[in-house]
Amino acid sequence: MRRAALAVTVVLAFAGTAAAGMIVTVGPSANGKIVHLRVGETLAVALPGNAGTGYHWVVSASNANVLEAGAIIYASSKKNVPGAPGTYTLRFRGVAVGKAALKLSYVPPGRNGKAVKTFACTVLVA
Repeated sequence: MRRAALAVTVVLAFAGTAAAGMIVTVGPSANGKIVHLRVGETLAVALPGNAGTGYHWVVSASNANVLEAGAIIYASSKKNVPGAPGTYTLRFRGVAVGKAALKLSYVPPGRNGKAVKTFACTVLVA
């Protein structure tokens, strides 16, 4: 009986860490769609861009009570080729049950640049 209780505890502990380590990756095809996450999971939004031009993706709108913004990473599609396009990956973590209207904008360098591209999705965290 004691072994059975221990086994259930271990299984539940691993189940909790599995959800916490999950990464849900979406790209441009998720624009305008609903994305589902669980609390503790990470959302990675991978969008095309070119850091060599100075343009970059920024978070225009979100709900920080539900979705915590994380790192923004750029990876060039061609190593050691200046000006080559690549992919920006913006990471978010589900921190509470709820809904977040996530909007990202691709903007030029500087403070007041107008977005030339946008990405938006609704994130439902359960």
